[in-house]
Amino acid sequence: MISKVYLKNQDALTQKYFKQGLLLRILMIVLFTAIMQYYYKGGDSYRYYVSIMDMRSALSDGAISYFDLLGMKRSTPSDLLFPYFEMDELGENHYYMMTAPNFTVPKIGALMSYAFFGSYLGIALIFSFYSLLGALEIYKIFARAFPNVRNHIAFACFFVPTVAFWSSGILKDSLTFGATGFLFASLYNIFQRRGSLFGAILAIILAIYLLYTIKPYILLALVPAMVVLLFIQFGTKVRTPAVRGLLIFFLLVIGGVTGFLLYQNLTTDTALERYNTEVILQSIEQQRDVYDSEAMQRRSGSSFSLGSDSPALFLPLGLIAAYFRPFPWEASSAIMILNVLESLLCLILFVFTIWKTGFLGFIRIAFSNPLIFFCLIFACLFGAAVGTSTGNFGSLVRYKIPGIPFFLILFFTVLATKDIRLPKILQKLKILKQK
Repeated sequence: MISKVYLKNQDALTQKYFKQGLLLRILMIVLFTAIMQYYYKGGDSYRYYVSIMDMRSALSDGAISYFDLLGMKRSTPSDLLFPYFEMDELGENHYYMMTAPNFTVPKIGALMSYAFFGSYLGIALIFSFYSLLGALEIYKIFARAFPNVRNHIAFACFFVPTVAFWSSGILKDSLTFGATGFLFASLYNIFQRRGSLFGAILAIILAIYLLYTIKPYILLALVPAMVVLLFIQFGTKVRTPAVRGLLIFFLLVIGGVTGFLLYQNLTTDTALERYNTEVILQSIEQQRDVYDSEAMQRRSGSSFSLGSDSPALFLPLGLIAAYFRPFPWEASSAIMILNVLESLLCLILFVFTIWKTGFLGFIRIAFSNPLIFFCLIFACLFGAAVGTSTGNFGSLVRYKIPGIPFFLILFFTVLATKDIRLPKILQKLKILKQK
């Protein structure tokens, strides 16, 4: 019913892609739940579900009210909710609920749970549906700008298997993926004066809250890219080619500096100070030292190394890790095969595009279109951040999902701009076929 209302002004093709995407998400919810329950026998999603039940118990007992829960950022030993976490079946859950990112997920889930009588699958459906709506918002922006490759854009937004899988459970990733899509599209639509201003503002407020509270590094990668996009978009409105080119250059410089200063200002906040550029390299090294330790190697068979300890190589190696790894020989389990195939798809698309356009040609095309340039900036900033922050493929595949649609759209749109067809190996996927 919600989908029908939401799609009432959309064309038949958009409705078709969205409905297929919704069916895929429902399938992924069942698959995700089965794998977490019977293969991993737990995981973060189960912890959040147990926490939702703890919150429902506290609400039922009158220990806290709905307004109390809404106002809480985290659990502390002094609040009345803390004993419910401390005494539940997990035994140590109270430690996890003392951080805002971990607490926010079950807090939202608890409020949604009453519509489904506490059903895990019902709550997961709401989380997944929000992420799907965020994907739809990304799709609409790029499909409007590049109508000749709508099917490619639909693939990037709706049908990448790992993205659909990891945004279909009661997880941080479901909420933050949806929030990324809504924040990007709402800011862009306000600037373009499209749609409801009130609805866009509400979507922005919710998205910023979710990203700031749960995964602020996504917000920090998105903000500079959006600032540059809006500055350049303003420059394209000038009709005289020479003046437009000069203005776009100056606006690009101003947008880049403004985005960087805004990033630096945001990271002075206590919640975001660990992402400041002055401490980020040190944090990366500490994080990777943990994953490279012998104890971590024993605990996880999917650990990996960037391949160099040089700070100068951290960012490019992080990009490679985020979008092109695991390589086929790095797959340690059957579950990782899908990750390997998607990484190969990204690698093939990257190599093919650079081969056809040349590196300088690729950059020139990206500079020529504000939306393509946005994809380049965000995909690079975000990919470098997540690729350097973890040494475990299992974590990386979840962390990187907000960047995957923009990474794929970057190359799809560059090729479309030059009217270059995809390689035949990629056109074997039905949705990527070109007439």
